Amino acid sequence: MDISFVIRKLQKSMAGFTILALLASFVSFTGVASADTFPDVDSDHWAYDYVDAISDAGIMSGYDNGDFGVDDVLTRDQATKVLVLAFLGEDAVDADYDAGFSDVSSSNTLEDYINTAALYDIVAGYTDADGDATGEFGSGDYVNRAQFAKMVVEAAGLDLEAAYQGYFSDNDEDAWYGMYLETAYAWTIMDGYDDGTAGPSDNVTRGQASKLALLGMDPVYRGEGDDDDDDDDDTTGDDDDDDDDDVTEGDLSVEVSDDSPVAMTIPSNATSVELGAWDFTANGGDVTIDSLAFHHYGITTLSTSHQVYLYEGTERLTSGTTIGTSDNTATFTKDVEVGSGDTVTLSVRMDMGDYTATGEVGLEIVSADAVDAGEASVGGSFPAQAEKHTISSTDAGTLTVEKNGNVDNAQVGEDSAQIAKFKLSAATEAAGL
Repeated sequence: MDISFVIRKLQKSMAGFTILALLASFVSFTGVASADTFPDVDSDHWAYDYVDAISDAGIMSGYDNGDFGVDDVLTRDQATKVLVLAFLGEDAVDADYDAGFSDVSSSNTLEDYINTAALYDIVAGYTDADGDATGEFGSGDYVNRAQFAKMVVEAAGLDLEAAYQGYFSDNDEDAWYGMYLETAYAWTIMDGYDDGTAGPSDNVTRGQASKLALLGMDPVYRGEGDDDDDDDDDTTGDDDDDDDDDVTEGDLSVEVSDDSPVAMTIPSNATSVELGAWDFTANGGDVTIDSLAFHHYGITTLSTSHQVYLYEGTERLTSGTTIGTSDNTATFTKDVEVGSGDTVTLSVRMDMGDYTATGEVGLEIVSADAVDAGEASVGGSFPAQAEKHTISSTDAGTLTVEKNGNVDNAQVGEDSAQIAKFKLSAATEAAGL
């Protein structure tokens, strides 16, 4: 099966990963085969999915020996290539622009990426103690987590956030990187270490860079800390003033949505499977949902490989979390606004992981207490159970996506511009779009 994508009117260049994300939205219960397999990145490695995606997108590749080098550190030169390819695309590389860095010569094979990154304000050179430019880029120097966070935030074009001041215990609010780390956290680009630190001076590994770059390409705002007052001295990011305009005044009703999927059989390694959908309707005033708890009532014992996500339509609202083995509950903390008289439909999707046994999975909102909506009263027929699904021990199959030929460079303003061609191949199973 051959597929080509046509944009009716091209407005700006699109990076390769964006095209892959678009294509992935058409495929149900299948995984896109990795373009390369790296012996140093096992399927249970925390960075496996990120490495798989970024290599398939052609943004990062492995070494000649076949390894990805997941734990190797990244240089500033290499970081510019990663981010230029991720956010701008190869066609945006400007071989004529010279940023004027004294330590970047024509013999540097990454010179064009460094200059292009500077042209688009993704990177800047070093400064001295007075904040004046030294003229050096730092070619060959390792890039640390603070520097890479800034590069990603700049590449993504995000406004600096102050809503999570004090989240990272080792973040210096007054340092040049302080706001960049907070912004990276606010947009779910950087989570930090388990001990609550960001490790700003730690060198970025190739595995970490793959995650930060990919999450920066599709940032999701956490939306927990509201700090809209420029004079607010509250370093926690919470505005507790009595005159806060964001006040919940209405009531909220909850019910299983008519769009919730019917009972189905799910292959064991399927991804992004919608397990259920619920309608939330506000009456008598606007309502803000602060958090939701979903209880798993199936007979299957789920593990940490089963990641669940909260969605509104096709938009993912949260990063992945797990269903606790002790209470069989997954809790999502995310501010969701429901306007008075409006209905918002939220769904939960799951990545099944490498589950090899059969079983059942079903989600429910047990009671009104599972919905934190501030002062709003929550009503509905509880438990609000979505239908229970059967997990099959069969494999979801593999759909391989390959580049299929080249297309001419599209021009801004061009109508019906063909921007990519792909070939889809199913290994042993029939696949449909």
